[in-house]
Amino acid sequence: DQILLDLRLYMKDAIFGISENIVDFLKVLLNFSREYLYTPMPGYTHTRIAMPSSVGLWSHALFDAMRDNIRILLYLYEIIDQSPLGSAAGYGVPVPIDRELVADLLGFSKVQKNVVYVQNSRGKFELLICDVSEQIMIDLSRYATDLIYFTMPQFGYFSLPFEMLSGSSIMPQKQNPDMLELLRAKTSQISSFKVAISGILAKLPTGYSRDLQLTKGYLFSAFDITNMSIKVMNKIFEGLLVHEENLKRDMKKEIFATDYALSMVKDGVPFREAYKRVAKELENLVPLDIDEVIKNRVHIGTPSNLKLTEDENFVEETEDSIKIMKHEFHNRLN
Repeated sequence: DQILLDLRLYMKDAIFGISENIVDFLKVLLNFSREYLYTPMPGYTHTRIAMPSSVGLWSHALFDAMRDNIRILLYLYEIIDQSPLGSAAGYGVPVPIDRELVADLLGFSKVQKNVVYVQNSRGKFELLICDVSEQIMIDLSRYATDLIYFTMPQFGYFSLPFEMLSGSSIMPQKQNPDMLELLRAKTSQISSFKVAISGILAKLPTGYSRDLQLTKGYLFSAFDITNMSIKVMNKIFEGLLVHEENLKRDMKKEIFATDYALSMVKDGVPFREAYKRVAKELENLVPLDIDEVIKNRVHIGTPSNLKLTEDENFVEETEDSIKIMKHEFHNRLN
């Protein structure tokens, strides 16, 4: 149970660390989204240009994803915040120890009650950490792929900060997005940690087995990789250059097809009929005023109604909560 204690204390402190990094990233994403809220950007489906969007809406989707991730992390903290001490080897001891007192002294909110489950939860909690790390990495990986493609000369929507690029080993003219490529690959690495831990746990009987020792390395690596990846994306969005002229270049008339169809719907034409009419007249469509098109999207979740003030409040409240929780935790240990 003492090894479990060390792991729990490490997990709690590491969750604070990764949560603080996410808060910093949320601030950067919020500022970036506000600055480019109405900057036109083609929206894609099936890797093809689909409908009008904006740079701010695109980046704010990552804000929303990371907000969910920090909520999951802090909920996971509540699960991990259970003292294992007193479970001994997994069957308790014939001594009237006060497990609640020890839990309180070490800054735990509660005792992990069943002494058998205390040992059975080893590896499980590590797996939960790797699971939320994977969720974070998947979100970052999708944007890494976006940025790899959208910074290609063929697109030219964005330019990556120079310090986030690498030169070629043989071609002097090359500047490669190596960090984004490595981030994307490390997402699969985190996924492999989950498979490895699951494989270790699935064949075990109840009670402690030495196999569980091998789950620690995956836990430590998951935190290290995820923290570094968040910091990399933070730096990228801090220095990302937006090329509005190239974004507007790809806002060709076809991108307004759905807007034309829905305009007919507002006039009482059934959508099926409006769809057919626009499909027949694609070559004759006239490009709409892209700035007006974006600003006219006013329902919740669109550029004109993202409720960024609520997002600001969330970031401030979450940051304050983490500071208080971390301070209380460290005070107990000191």
